[in-house]
This record gives sequence, structure tokens and C-alpha cells, in this order.
Amino acid sequence: MIDGEESASPSGAVEGRTVDIMTDPSVSAAKVAAFLGASLQGIDFTVRSIASIGDAGEGAFTFVVDPIKHHDALSAALRGGALVLIPMESSPTAGSFIRVEHPRGAFAEGAAAFFPPVRVVPGIHPTAIVHPDALVDPSASIGPFSTVGSGSVVGAYSVIRNNVTVADRVRIGSHCL
Repeated sequence: MIDGEESASPSGAVEGRTVDIMTDPSVSAAKVAAFLGASLQGIDFTVRSIASIGDAGEGAFTFVVDPIKHHDALSAALRGGALVLIPMESSPTAGSFIRVEHPRGAFAEGAAAFFPPVRVVPGIHPTAIVHPDALVDPSASIGPFSTVGSGSVVGAYSVIRNNVTVADRVRIGSHCL
């Protein structure tokens, strides 16, 4: 727990090894607010990613539990065009935000609904081309029409998405996307 707030697990999570991939790149801030049963304050815009409060920029969805402690990051996120979930008692003067009772829990619910985990199947897709001397961990996933070059290494649980070229002698660590 951070700042004494209850932790929440996102609903609808897929069991197994997953990576977060946004499946609907046209989610509006108003749609996120409606889903959470709250009102959007500020302008409506397209939400395209999720981020921590310190990394939230244009089109990002984020939250803050302690707006005083994270004042600078909150201000930067709001000025930068992020949609921020804030505690009910907060009152920013600019930007787009949604007031909720429990920002962390609401963020988990929103992230699970609009950025659901997608199952990633380990293995090499039949259309992928992997050089015979490349090393691909059995738990890694190489997507359709991707290429892994000579002498390259793809580590455990890493994911090479569709149409990606990994050049010769490239080392990709474990748990990379």
C-alpha cells in the first residue's frame, strides 16, 4: 500500500504471462469518466496510454493519491495533457481530471477496462524468420513476420511483436517488450 490507500486488483485480468497492449486507441476521457461513474473536469480528448504520474504526458491516463506530495508531477501531467484521477478533496485549477474516492482503485479498474492484458503465447510464429544461430528462450514470443538476426539473443519472457526486425548480434534481455 502507498499512502495508506486500499490496494485494488484490476478486474478481468487474464491468467498467465501477459503484457499490456491498448486494444482501443480511441478511448475518450469522457468515456473513462462515465465508466468510473464520475464527471470529467476539463476538456475531452483521446486517451492513448497509461503512465505513472511522473511520466504522464499528452494522452496518458494516470492517477495521484497524494496531490501535495506529488504537486510538481501532478501539475506537469495536467499541463502536458494527461487525464488524471485525483482524490475528491483535490481542486486543480487547470487540465483534465476526474475526482474519485480512491484514485488507485479507480485507475486499476479503468486500466483493466481500456488497456486489458492480452495473452502472449510463447514460441516462434510460423511466419517469423529466426537465424539458425540466434538464441531464443523457449518462454519468449516471436510474432508474425518478424526476423531475428544471426548471433542475436532473445531472453526469457520477452515479446517481439509483429513485423519487427532484430538485427544481427542484438541482445534482448528478459521480460522485454
